[in-house]
Amino acid sequence: MGMPARSYENLEAGTGRMTYARIVAFAEATDSDAIAILTSVTLGTPDLAIRCADNKLMTIMMIAMKDLNDDLGNDITYLSPQELVGGFTRLTRDFAQQVRKRETFAEEWLKAGTTQLKPSTTFAQPLRPRRV
Repeated sequence: MGMPARSYENLEAGTGRMTYARIVAFAEATDSDAIAILTSVTLGTPDLAIRCADNKLMTIMMIAMKDLNDDLGNDITYLSPQELVGGFTRLTRDFAQQVRKRETFAEEWLKAGTTQLKPSTTFAQPLRPRRV
């Protein structure tokens, strides 16, 4: 990470000087989400950084916001708070629904498939003779 071990230990313990550059260096070294780390500090929810480490949710969201800003420019001001709250609420509910469906899909698929498996009479006898 390009910093002394003691500085890294302090950063990890939450006692060191926290800068954007250090958080980005830490995220790159640990393959985690720097934006999620910053957001978790702001929200007081350290679990968010851990949960977003693999899928980079917060970084993806920030890239999407940058794309929206690039696309709309000054027109972004025409998005009302009601539209924003409604849009983000629908999006987060859709994500939650997708995750919940995914959780039950494998269970339901396995249950349905298992009921279709029936023992065959072909294998009523042992596959190889027993040793005596």
